[in-house]
Order: sequence, then structure tokens, then C-alpha cells
Amino acid sequence: MRSKFNGNVASPALGGQEWLKVMSVSDTHFVYILRSKKDGKRCIGLTNSLDKRLEQHNAGKVTSTKNRRPFELIYFEKFTDRKFAAKREKFFKSGKGREFLDSINK
Repeated sequence: MRSKFNGNVASPALGGQEWLKVMSVSDTHFVYILRSKKDGKRCIGLTNSLDKRLEQHNAGKVTSTKNRRPFELIYFEKFTDRKFAAKREKFFKSGKGREFLDSINK
């Protein structure tokens, strides 16, 4: 699946923990979607280190999500331009973005 933004590959997380092997480089940015196993709600964010960020969420180090642990990664997209990544994160937090996420996570 190709993203409309900056030609980056959109990668759904399907089974296993192989996605943790994705190398984090300072000029690589990820927009991620987590789902709380406790309440089923999503968390949408932007990071340059996907594995570390998931660890932080699951360890309770993120104030806004510490009471909703544990989390599973359900979707992420990789970008080389932070501005494009921030725009994509904003899209996912919009009504159209939520509709898109609902359609791929049925």
C-alpha cells in the first residue's frame, strides 16, 4: 500500500513483533496507531523511534495513556519528512482519518 504523502510505504502491523526490527534513523519518522487492550480505544502519535515509543506507552511513562495499558500496534506509516508525518498524524485525528482507520481495522 502506498501512502499519498511523500511516496512512503504504509505498513500495517500484522502478527508477531517483527516490526520492532525497523531501524530508527534520526531522519525517519513514524506515525503510529495503537489500540488499548483495556478499553479498545486508539492512540495516534508521531515518533522517530517506534519500538521505544511503544515501550514508553506500555510502561506507563506517557501520562495521557498510562491508565489504558497495555497497547498493541495496529498500524504505522514511515516518513522521511517530519512535516509530512505531522500532516498525516493530523489527518488520522480528523473525522476522515478515523473513518479510514475504521475501514482498515474491521
